[in-house]
Amino acid sequence: SWIEPGTTFEDIPDDWYCPVCWVTKKDFEPYYDEDNTVFWWYLSKVVSYKMLTENVLELSLKVEENIKVLKWQYAVLTLKDFDWEFSRAYSIVEYKDNIITFWIKIKDTWRWWRELKNTKVWDTIKIKWIIIVLC
Repeated sequence: SWIEPGTTFEDIPDDWYCPVCWVTKKDFEPYYDEDNTVFWWYLSKVVSYKMLTENVLELSLKVEENIKVLKWQYAVLTLKDFDWEFSRAYSIVEYKDNIITFWIKIKDTWRWWRELKNTKVWDTIKIKWIIIVLC
């Protein structure tokens, strides 16, 4: 997208837009941890891939690290197509024995779904945390 790897969010031009979906910089906001660094990524393995309904996928990912995860916490999943990565946020419906389960609404015309439907059990998906929602 004409932005060099490692560019800080602040250094992205204000008139930048995504050449695929046409969203602009103002449609995003940066996420940082307490040290003002980009959030940590974890590698996960797909352990279950099951359609619950015609348009809802249950995706279960196993992380090797022992991490604290809360139900309904949001996480960002990252896929890759055409040699570059893109991400989407989903809420967690279950976490047990280092396996994180998501229910993902799908639509055939979405870029995310076009890549996700090619995902197989034991494929690797990058994951990071955004926010914990406490009720």
